[in-house]
Amino acid sequence: MKRITLLALAALAAPVALAQPYYPRDYPLARDELARCMSRDEALTARQLELDTEKRLNDREGDSIARAGATLAEELRRVDPADAVAVAAHNARAAEHNRRVEAHNLRVYDMNVAARRQNNDQADMQVSCGARTFYPQDRDSILYERARLR
Repeated sequence: MKRITLLALAALAAPVALAQPYYPRDYPLARDELARCMSRDEALTARQLELDTEKRLNDREGDSIARAGATLAEELRRVDPADAVAVAAHNARAAEHNRRVEAHNLRVYDMNVAARRQNNDQADMQVSCGARTFYPQDRDSILYERARLR
């Protein structure tokens, strides 16, 4: 009885042990696949440069907003609460500052969404293109054709 149970368990486990996933990276990229991968890589690189520029601009704006907020806080300490005109003027500046912060936060949110999309696209490209080999002569031919078309 024990022998039958062991054989049955071995028979059930065998397909799991033998089943191996098929990965297309086991063979080199065809020339048209390589051309698509090269185009994707160029597009991703351009998008990354745009994101890096946008991040620098957002960081500068964030620093400027922080300085403006510190200035507003310092002004508030000097405002006489009994002076209704001064209080109203400060409140107007604070409201404008808050609108600036809101607009900045929306730009940062949009940039973060674009960065997540970029990271996902780069990961997808790494799986579909980066982990596979190619023939150098195919790459050279593609580069030659692109240069000729420009």
